[in-house]
Amino acid sequence: MMGQVGSKMRRIGPADGYTAGGLAHWCPACNSMHQFALDGKNSSGAQWTWDGNVEAPTFSPSMNIKTNPPGHPHYQPQAMSSVCHYFLKCGVIEYLGDCTHVPKGQRVPLPELPEYLRDGSVYDRSIRLREEC
Repeated sequence: MMGQVGSKMRRIGPADGYTAGGLAHWCPACNSMHQFALDGKNSSGAQWTWDGNVEAPTFSPSMNIKTNPPGHPHYQPQAMSSVCHYFLKCGVIEYLGDCTHVPKGQRVPLPELPEYLRDGSVYDRSIRLREEC
């Protein structure tokens, strides 16, 4: 993973397995990182703009992640489908009405990165050691 940007985001890109470089943040609803592609289009063809604010960022347009959507060529009926659709404005995640998880329709402050994703964490140091070998 590339470096931490402020306390709430990380810079990620092709070296991390992403099509385009951008910024990722922790989504408390999904318990995972979500990436806004800034340097080009992601694998779905989406690209965002960022206002440059590190601690209270705004990205445009909305983020809309659909996992295993019905009708998709790789749909698996036995697997769970989900939607995480939100705006990130002024450091607040605004989960929209079509979300399939608990914060649906709520506004949640953008959380700080979990400890293991912060620069200098044990996880970060182990990644750096592997890269040096």
